[in-house]
Amino acid sequence: MPPRPILQAIVLADHVYEDLHSGKKVIAGTFCEMAALEFPTHYNRGAFLFLSLSGFQGKIPLTIEYIDIKYNKSLLEFGDILAVAASPLETCELVVELPDFPLPHPGAYAFEVFHYEIPLGSLRFIVSPGKE
Repeated sequence: MPPRPILQAIVLADHVYEDLHSGKKVIAGTFCEMAALEFPTHYNRGAFLFLSLSGFQGKIPLTIEYIDIKYNKSLLEFGDILAVAASPLETCELVVELPDFPLPHPGAYAFEVFHYEIPLGSLRFIVSPGKE
């Protein structure tokens, strides 16, 4: 069995740009907390996940699952994300545009990254009542 990919970074941000001259990613407006005026609601202002992976070769499929931590319930799952690396020493950077996602109540949520059913890592964030 090939080695498990290593998730080096996962960042939730308002935008991720690519510099045209250097090819570097520019991650803008990172956050791990948000507020909403009422519940249930949806986060529909646009957001991105920046993923950095290494330790694999070739093309590998990834799936992201959005979890309500309070109830240990999957609220959203999206896949067909393909990571590509020519060598296990190479770093693969991916930018994933997130669909609108539900916020049924204040509390903790997570975006979890899987390779097949193997968990690679997660990013947790908190939603509080208050102004948006």
